[in-house]
Amino acid sequence: MKYSLPALPYAVDALWPVISREALELHHGAHHKAYVDKLNDVLERAKWDGDETVEELLRNVESLPDSIREDVRNFGGGHANHSLLWETLTPHPCEPPATLLAQIERDFGSLSGLRARFATEGAALFGSGWVFLAWDELNRRLVLRALPNQESLLSLMMVPLLPCDLWEHAHYLDYRNRRADWIGDWWSLVNWEQVDRRFREL
Repeated sequence: MKYSLPALPYAVDALWPVISREALELHHGAHHKAYVDKLNDVLERAKWDGDETVEELLRNVESLPDSIREDVRNFGGGHANHSLLWETLTPHPCEPPATLLAQIERDFGSLSGLRARFATEGAALFGSGWVFLAWDELNRRLVLRALPNQESLLSLMMVPLLPCDLWEHAHYLDYRNRRADWIGDWWSLVNWEQVDRRFREL
């Protein structure tokens, strides 16, 4: 399978003032595209002829040949994480639907409790990586997980629902080193309807 860069579901200037046009063009058109191109190159050089989705590749990453496993983890993770990121952002502010909000309140006490935990996890993450709201199938609850680099929750058998990108390329043009401000403003872009759709598909 040849993987491709997904189109943004909004205009490149639609997320301003949180994300500038320049930052989004660079993030999507350069950084995300590089992950896609490198993933395709790795699989082509390995003569990999599977037809798996990138999500399927990551769920089964430990069964891949040693020669490509780490590259698929990095480049496939970068592709999957960013693809989820774009679809869970929106220029139209919205609130979590009732069923999802009830689950958030059960597992985090409140939406503000979830936001506070996100801030704590983001501040504690050293270097580049992500903070995810995810579904823990084993314990049947929402959880937060911070992962370094481009690691994917799919490889840990969890379902990512909402990612916050903490790589510098996600925020440095607009926020410089103010990671906490980036996380705080990012909430205004969360597409809760899309997160709810993924939650209801569990």
